[in-house]
Amino acid sequence: MRWVICSLLLVTAVDHVDAQEKDALDGKVYFGVGAGLDHGGLGVRADVRPIPHLAVFGGAGYAFAGIGWNAGLIGRILPESNVTPYIIGMYGYNTAYVLRQRNTGTQADSDLYYGPSFGGGVELKAKGRNTFWHLGLLVPLRPDQAKIDHPSISDDLWPVLVSVGYHFEM
Repeated sequence: MRWVICSLLLVTAVDHVDAQEKDALDGKVYFGVGAGLDHGGLGVRADVRPIPHLAVFGGAGYAFAGIGWNAGLIGRILPESNVTPYIIGMYGYNTAYVLRQRNTGTQADSDLYYGPSFGGGVELKAKGRNTFWHLGLLVPLRPDQAKIDHPSISDDLWPVLVSVGYHFEM
């Protein structure tokens, strides 16, 4: 009988403590869709914010030459403001090469190249909602192998890329 009473007390205590605990990630996970290196091209991105000033993210999407991915860190300045500037550093795809045949328009060759990228931007939060738009500029540090494999690629590469996305709290 003593064993049954102790078990009931233990279950009641654990249930009471569990009801008071808040999910550690509550309000700290965001999911978004967009275009840019941080979304893997045209794709999705998930952010986890362990503290208000820092986010860890991963993105994957269609990069015209295949599936692109990126992962990195975001430093958020003024995280409580409706306009939040940020800096970003990541590693993943940052150069896509697609060669199409002139007469048919079909894809003849494609390659994805990986390396670090850095940049900054701004998050624009909607008042009273847990959603935001992000706008950013990214500077990819392109791998030399892309220029070796495709010598004419340098003519088509932009030195600064744009990132746009719409994100919401999970």
